[in-house]
Amino acid sequence: MPSAPPLTHPDLSSGAAIESPELSEVVRQLLVRIRRSLQHAMEQRDLNLSVQAAHVIILTHATQLKTPMQLACQSGYDKAVITRVVKQLLAEGLLNKHKNTQDKRSINLTLTAQGEAVHQQLQQARLQAHQEVFAPLNADELLQVKTLLQKCIQ
Repeated sequence: MPSAPPLTHPDLSSGAAIESPELSEVVRQLLVRIRRSLQHAMEQRDLNLSVQAAHVIILTHATQLKTPMQLACQSGYDKAVITRVVKQLLAEGLLNKHKNTQDKRSINLTLTAQGEAVHQQLQQARLQAHQEVFAPLNADELLQVKTLLQKCIQ
């Protein structure tokens, strides 16, 4: 049986074909590299957190009074992962929970003072990880990559 032709982007003005599975694999590998670099940078700072927990802390800091459902939607993690991570962060004293005045079935989450301190360390770890991963690119290339990726997610 003949193999199917590669999936290509139909609107490329240059006529060049980009194989979608190949591009997806490059993006996946980049995300793995970022995740590993972030985990390494957190370990160097003695932050005993999973990348998921770090992401929850970062998202909670960005806008206070997050519900677990909002965290799940914004992070891309499923509710079970968020539930497990939130329980862990509450037990470690990094998150506070408050009754949601809008929805009595839900809670709002905020960072504790200790959570804010961890967030500051996470910001430094993220910066280190991104510098490691994107070191081969100059400022113009970084801006171009960011612009192109933003275009893809819109």
